Amino acid sequence: IDLDGRLYQSALLKHSDNRYYWFLKFHHVIADGFSFSLMFNDLCAEYSKRIKNNLPVEVIHSYFPEYVAGEQEYRNSEMYAKDRQFWLEMIKKESHPLMLKEGNENNSLLSRRKEVIFKRSDFQKIELFCKLHEVTVFHYFISALYIFFSGIFLSTDFIVGIPVLNRSGKKAKKFVGPYFNVFPLHLSYNNALTIGELIKLVKTDLISCIKHMRFPILDAIEAINHKGNLYNTTFSYQKIFYNSQLGESPADIVYMKGLEQMDDLDIHILDFNDAWDLKIIFDHKTVFFSDEEAELLLLKFKKLLLSLIDNQSQRIFEIDVLREDGEQISELGNFSF
Repeated sequence: IDLDGRLYQSALLKHSDNRYYWFLKFHHVIADGFSFSLMFNDLCAEYSKRIKNNLPVEVIHSYFPEYVAGEQEYRNSEMYAKDRQFWLEMIKKESHPLMLKEGNENNSLLSRRKEVIFKRSDFQKIELFCKLHEVTVFHYFISALYIFFSGIFLSTDFIVGIPVLNRSGKKAKKFVGPYFNVFPLHLSYNNALTIGELIKLVKTDLISCIKHMRFPILDAIEAINHKGNLYNTTFSYQKIFYNSQLGESPADIVYMKGLEQMDDLDIHILDFNDAWDLKIIFDHKTVFFSDEEAELLLLKFKKLLLSLIDNQSQRIFEIDVLREDGEQISELGNFSF
């Protein structure tokens, strides 16, 4: 939030005669990430209509009063009670935050970003694999994340924060607002499982969580008087469509990052247009990973995503995330496992 209390900023920045940047900054109190795509796509449609002298498109963004009323009704419903019980049982399970450097008491929020391109052609291989095995890409990504984290942090039991759109029905997908939620996904599996077996179990667990994703987790945390964070890492697969044309001009999207963050590590996979490549992003606290460590692990994670396709009968404990084909891991020698 700016010092003058504004919850958003908007500016048109001219780079040259044929290149402009539309800068948008919102506080999550009034808008979630999905809202950015709504505003951008509406702008593209409006602009394209106007330069052709057509009538403006109808843009309606006011849904929040109805949303608030729906949330109040939900809190008094049987569904809320069932969701509450589900998450109370979930967060009472014994688990620990992912730790690399034991005893680190540095509370600095300073963070950096590392990102890498994930080719659309490689992603399509994953899509085909998932279709053949009747799972979703998200099930696959979470399974890869579990293998990655269990190999890096030497833990088979932990919680990861999963941001979700939390927009049920077509109507809710048309309005700007703060609808997103984050639920704590408890991942705990036997490392003797094969990759194929793991993906099926992850699918089952995710289906259960998504059924209850509307529930505000803070309510359950307060109910059990939980101290500290449930998780220190998050993962999001952002399948959000952005228009690639603004009139006759090509358009692209860049998500910017602040200098500080609350979580130790936030991993994002951005999938914004079927004609574009994807991005894998590691947003990390500098006290959690150094830039060199983050860059190395990001590349390891990218390789792991593709390697699982051809090794579904391999067992989790057989996968060495840090070593491939005799590769040395001296780069990670300063990690305190």
